[in-house]
Amino acid sequence: AYDAQEQVVEERTASLKKTNEELVEEIERRKKLEVDLVRAKEEALDAKSAEERFLANMSHEIRTPLNSIVGFTRLIMDTDVSPQQLEYLKSVKYSSNHLLAIINDILELSKIKAGQLDLEQAPISTRELAFSVINTVMINAQNKGINLDCEVAPNVPQGIKGDAVRLGQIL
Repeated sequence: AYDAQEQVVEERTASLKKTNEELVEEIERRKKLEVDLVRAKEEALDAKSAEERFLANMSHEIRTPLNSIVGFTRLIMDTDVSPQQLEYLKSVKYSSNHLLAIINDILELSKIKAGQLDLEQAPISTRELAFSVINTVMINAQNKGINLDCEVAPNVPQGIKGDAVRLGQIL
C-alpha cells in the first residue's frame, strides 16, 4: 500500500511540476504580450501625434496663401471690372471661401483630436447670431430658388454666454 501511495504522490508531483512549468511559460508569454502592447500603444500615440501635427501644419500652410487669394479677389472686385469678370471673381471668392472653411474645419478637427480646442465664453445675442447665420447663407439659398426665413422662439433667451463661432456652425 505504501508503494501505491508513493506512486500516486510521484504522479501528482510530476503533474504539479508540469502544471507549474506551463504556468511559468504562460506568465512569460503574457509579460511579453504586455511589453508588445505597451510598445504598440506608444507607437499609436506617436502616429496620432504626428498626424495631428501634420494636419495643423498643412492647414496653416494652405490657409495663408488662400487668405491672400480671398483678399486680393475682394480688392479686384472693388475695381472697374466687366460684368463677366465680376461673375468670375464671385466664383473665385465663393470657391476660395468654401475651401478656406474646409481647411478651417480640418484644423479644428485636429485641435479637437489633440484636446486643444478652447471654447470661448463671451456674451452672445441669440437673435443677432441666428439672423447673422441666415444672412450668410441667404444669397446661396436665393440663387437656388430657396426662400429662407428666420424666427426665434419667444422662450429662447435673449443672450447667453458661449462660443459664437461654434454655435453659428451648429446653426
